[in-house]
Amino acid sequence: MGIKPFMQLIKDFNFFTCQRIFASCTIQNRQLTKRNSETRVKERSSRIQFLQSNGLEQNYDFKFDLTRALTFDFSAGANAFIYEPVGNPERGTTEWKMNRDTIWDEVLRLWTKTRYNQSIRVNYTSPIIKDSCLTGSLFRLVIRSIHLAGIAALGSGSYCNSIENQNIKQLQWKVDS
Repeated sequence: MGIKPFMQLIKDFNFFTCQRIFASCTIQNRQLTKRNSETRVKERSSRIQFLQSNGLEQNYDFKFDLTRALTFDFSAGANAFIYEPVGNPERGTTEWKMNRDTIWDEVLRLWTKTRYNQSIRVNYTSPIIKDSCLTGSLFRLVIRSIHLAGIAALGSGSYCNSIENQNIKQLQWKVDS
């Protein structure tokens, strides 16, 4: 004899106490470029340029199976940078202290965000066992929400951000033969 229908429902709603996946990935990219440029005039003069960039990419993934039939997935990603003033002043000067303070202000503000996206998905799968002709059928409801945000460039003079939201609802029916 098989499992009785009400026991199947109880079996499908066993709660799990721990998450299935929690992952975090952070990538920091720091570049310092030193360029020497000479001008061709009667007196030779050279100028040294320092270009600095400090980027950060963060990705998060969290999956939790609340029950065998109900699952929750969350993933997010963000890009950010630290604004570093141009140049490489001598250590100990007031310009050096101002550059250092600017960089530390950026770090304490948790960087300047340039892009953020997140995706949330709730998945419910329920076996339909009421009728004998529907035994083996699965009913699935998927709700998915996506949020994308892009931040305007620092020097653009615009305070406009682009935000895009999507909500997707799917209803699926599967019959196993």
